[in-house]
Amino acid sequence: MNLRNMVHRTGKIVLSCIVGLGFFLPATTVAFASTGTWTRNTLPTGSLSLNSIAYGAGLWVAAQQNGQIATSTDGLSWASVSTQIHSGFTRRFDSIVYGSEFVIVGQNGEIDTSSNGTSWTHQVSGTPYELYSVAYGNGKYVAVGSNDGTNSELVDTSSDGITWSTQTVSGASFEAVTYGGGQFVAAGDAGTVYTSPDGVTWTSHSAGAGFSGNLYAITYGNGTFVAVGPGGAISTSTNGATWTEATHGTSELDGVAYGAGKFVAVGSSSTTTLTMVSSTDGNIWSAETLPPPGSQDFLDCITYANSRFVAGGQDYGATQGIVYTQSTNADLSGFVLDKGTMLPSFSPGNTSYSDSVAYNVASVNVTPTAADSTSTLTLNGSTTASGTTVSMPLNVGINTVTVVVTAQDGTTKKTYTVAVTRAPASTNANLSSLTLSSGTLTPTFASGTFSYTANVSNSVSSVNVTPTVADATATVKVNGTTTTSGGAASVPLSVGSNTIKVVVTAQDGTTTQTYTVTVTRAA
Repeated sequence: MNLRNMVHRTGKIVLSCIVGLGFFLPATTVAFASTGTWTRNTLPTGSLSLNSIAYGAGLWVAAQQNGQIATSTDGLSWASVSTQIHSGFTRRFDSIVYGSEFVIVGQNGEIDTSSNGTSWTHQVSGTPYELYSVAYGNGKYVAVGSNDGTNSELVDTSSDGITWSTQTVSGASFEAVTYGGGQFVAAGDAGTVYTSPDGVTWTSHSAGAGFSGNLYAITYGNGTFVAVGPGGAISTSTNGATWTEATHGTSELDGVAYGAGKFVAVGSSSTTTLTMVSSTDGNIWSAETLPPPGSQDFLDCITYANSRFVAGGQDYGATQGIVYTQSTNADLSGFVLDKGTMLPSFSPGNTSYSDSVAYNVASVNVTPTAADSTSTLTLNGSTTASGTTVSMPLNVGINTVTVVVTAQDGTTKKTYTVAVTRAPASTNANLSSLTLSSGTLTPTFASGTFSYTANVSNSVSSVNVTPTVADATATVKVNGTTTTSGGAASVPLSVGSNTIKVVVTAQDGTTTQTYTVTVTRAA
């Protein structure tokens, strides 16, 4: 329940005040199959509600009450900045955006800017009135807000976030603004919708035939604008001018964002039940699966950046800020095989690899590591924990190792493959060398010559035969006795002709080659 949406103009109470207390009009919701889970995290007790969230320069920044902000490096763990970013401003920040830098706006026409989200500079907005929303597009910031109860709205524009120009749009009643499709679109009370190519010239439109509800938030994605509000109000448009009321529920919707192929809207249906719905097209919506809430959770905003949805609000029962997050990160941060060399070197953005191992490598240890701890992995179809080493048997030839990473949203997937080629067994049964301790081989040894003779004197009663295999995977026997390649085997000699057979067996176990040496011992 966005407090700004309860009473934000003098003498004007909007419908969200009624909806937030649980009085709803009946409506029908047609659901698509919603998948994935969300993670709930809390800020320290006593922290303020998160009213708007933006990501940039490697940092998440949330707008809060009392002129304060909260920051996070990962969108999960947050810290509130206890002091005002602009000394003396102790009121509410309503909206924040990141363009070329962070721009945050709020009550009393407050505008502050920061290049890094930690050091802030106050800027002069040109108005004392509240700025509800700020957007960035085409090199320009546009902020919309109140004009103190008059029948017009304020629009502040800036190309650098520092120097702002203020104008009024007669008859308008803006709550939110976004940029998409080459234009700014602002939405607000009683179905107010305006479009502008530059933030200066605005054209009025209707949010749909018969639509008179308020619109609190608006976003753009996949060629479609989606605006939401109290009573489950949802309106969509592909051009910002012609709008259609979508199928919706009854809950107040205070924020909407688009990312990874879906829209997600958040809000609260009562003082004890928060709401989060999603849609792939902006027309058919379904409830998201949420973890157990706090005692009184409300979600006021949502954004998508850096492969993550982050929704912010407050647990009013525990008096602490809250975030609900869902990652769409399906990357691996590491992919290791313990044999061979994986080519190319691993990079999260590359999903196809190759590796080669020798025949004697009968298995390979595979260790995939997810980039996001909320994702799940399968290795050749079996679920495996991130960072776990799994032994994979290898057949001769190509073996495909497949790792499928499924992000927390349940739909974003990425498949990594490694084609591991195990070489066939060697058929090389040749010798590279064959020597005798006495006598001279005739002819001179050659790998492809298989028959030799040698003569020794009568005094030589034995000869050492030293065979060396050409392929280290082969085995060798001398006269039936296994001999180490390069090692000497002693063969006794009788007077007269002695046949020495050297048999080499290749790695495949079937290919053999026999070298014969006839040694004649003199009488």
